Amino acid sequence: GSGSYAHVTNALISATPLSGYFFQGWSGEGVANKNLSSSTVSMLENRSVSASFSKNSYLLTLTAGFGGSVAGGGSYKHGENVSITAAPNIGYNFLGWSGEGVRDLNASDTQVQMNESRSISALFKIKNHELLIFAGHGGSTSGSGSYEHGTMVAINAVPASGYLFSHWTGENLTDINQTSTT
Repeated sequence: GSGSYAHVTNALISATPLSGYFFQGWSGEGVANKNLSSSTVSMLENRSVSASFSKNSYLLTLTAGFGGSVAGGGSYKHGENVSITAAPNIGYNFLGWSGEGVRDLNASDTQVQMNESRSISALFKIKNHELLIFAGHGGSTSGSGSYEHGTMVAINAVPASGYLFSHWTGENLTDINQTSTT
């Protein structure tokens, strides 16, 4: 809308924001409506008006699947690179991120570029642990296998004919003197 206009003319002006920005308003004298991106300026004298623009803000929504927590969600300006973090609870592993705009889907600490609102989830999986049970000479055992973190596993010792069960050795046993324990 810049130019030379006759006295008492209403000059049409318009402002167009670039991608990632929004029109905030006009400043200067004679603007009919300073809040509209398209307005008029009353040309009673030489005028100087300016359009103001601001970066868009976008919402980053982070959710944690069962087994962990996330940090980094909030409102951010257009083009901002935001750090996000996923932390697994004890007994869980971080599997990855789900959602658009994540720089590295497999890294628990990564970044998201905010050029639109985003909804991103962290995925976690419970750990599995191997339990190996060995029988000394004179008996057999049962209960070896792969178990989820925190599982109470039943284990058994069966003495061979002519032998007596003595005790269990190892960590986290409920009762080392019982043939059947956890």
